[in-house]
Amino acid sequence: MSTTVDIPTAIAEIGLSRLRPHPKNPRHDVDGTLVASIREQGVLQPIVIAPPIGSDVANVIIDGHRRVAGAKAAGLASVPFTLREDLDTPAKQLAAMLVANGDRKDLSVREEAEAFQQLLDYGMSVTKAAKATGRKPAEVKQLAAVSKLPDKVLVKAHTGQVSFEDAAALAEFVGTEHYDRLEKYVGDPGNFNFHVKNAQQAIERGKVLDAVRAYAADAGWTEDTGFAAPGLLRVRGYDVSAVADIPAALDPLKGPHILWVRPTTYPGDSPSWSVCAPSRATDEDEEPEDADAAAQRTQWDLEREARKQREADLATARAVRRTWLLARLERLVVKPAERLPLLRLMLIDLFDVCDLSDVDEARLAGLPLITDEDGVEDVPDQAALEAWVATANENHIWKALLVLQFRVAEERFHSDREHATEIRLGQVLGYQPSDVELALITPEMKA
Repeated sequence: MSTTVDIPTAIAEIGLSRLRPHPKNPRHDVDGTLVASIREQGVLQPIVIAPPIGSDVANVIIDGHRRVAGAKAAGLASVPFTLREDLDTPAKQLAAMLVANGDRKDLSVREEAEAFQQLLDYGMSVTKAAKATGRKPAEVKQLAAVSKLPDKVLVKAHTGQVSFEDAAALAEFVGTEHYDRLEKYVGDPGNFNFHVKNAQQAIERGKVLDAVRAYAADAGWTEDTGFAAPGLLRVRGYDVSAVADIPAALDPLKGPHILWVRPTTYPGDSPSWSVCAPSRATDEDEEPEDADAAAQRTQWDLEREARKQREADLATARAVRRTWLLARLERLVVKPAERLPLLRLMLIDLFDVCDLSDVDEARLAGLPLITDEDGVEDVPDQAALEAWVATANENHIWKALLVLQFRVAEERFHSDREHATEIRLGQVLGYQPSDVELALITPEMKA
């Protein structure tokens, strides 16, 4: 019985002198570490070339710029090739290069963005460019927009400091009052995502305010600035989150009113507003408010606005954080190094929520009991618990978690502590918190 051996057939080669790099090659960097392997093995994968166009005399490289550069450095005279005669226009050639590099994920965000903009410059529509490269039209539009970002941002995108998602998000704010602040934070995911969310909310609040002003003008209301004088407060701006909410909030108001619009001190935010009844201080029977009372009221208003801004910032940060965490949890595989830190944080948090007071339950959970001066045992305090958790193994912590689970409160999220716990849990999984969130997990807050 004989065995048939397949002998590989020879692959056609082309001389390096008959090749030229494509002038629109999306890759900015073609240098690599291929010389040693090419000297040892030769060029194993054929390069892809296209025929000359117009007055060109050399075939143009579509896929294989690094291999050709390595072959030249290694002293080779020719390389294996595949000819794509169908790539007979600059646009077709550029689209083919994008597909080839995209399959290998070779291109940086900057290279890819600039290449797609070149496709559009050739006259190819967004739809055709998307079809030719296998991308979605929305992605093509985003990439083209990214290509127009300032060079200092594109440099970060090229070196991997800025992701495509962040670059695309930044591009949406070009030409707006929010752009400079967002550009400052791009490359810092925690703060960038927070400020993008804030800017989006500010834009929506601005649309609401414009619609409220139009409503007030139609109703014959007056508009003023500063802090509202004494009067009956009817509606605050933060009670109306969408243009569609305005009729339900303002239609029930009767009689003339004042639309108070207060400039904000928060960079890039929209002014805050409220609707009030005319001030009683304007009535002839009312004495004007004295200076001390007016100053005190203004201070209260400022403090209220500061509290409202802080609550809004925390809500924005949590919305960003939860979006990140949900995406992370969808693909969650808990690494060995993450397991114990997560369990320890969960146990400390759950212990605090449960407000455990039963010594028998604490003993069942395996928690360290403490003894007072009279020799009476009690559940551990925070210091004793944290000291025990720091050295407890997984089995001990799982046992304690299961016992404490029976005492979990139904309503448990709103306090600073709950914010801080979720932030720290996210950090274990790789979440990068914003400055607003970092302020909640300082040593002072932990204490």
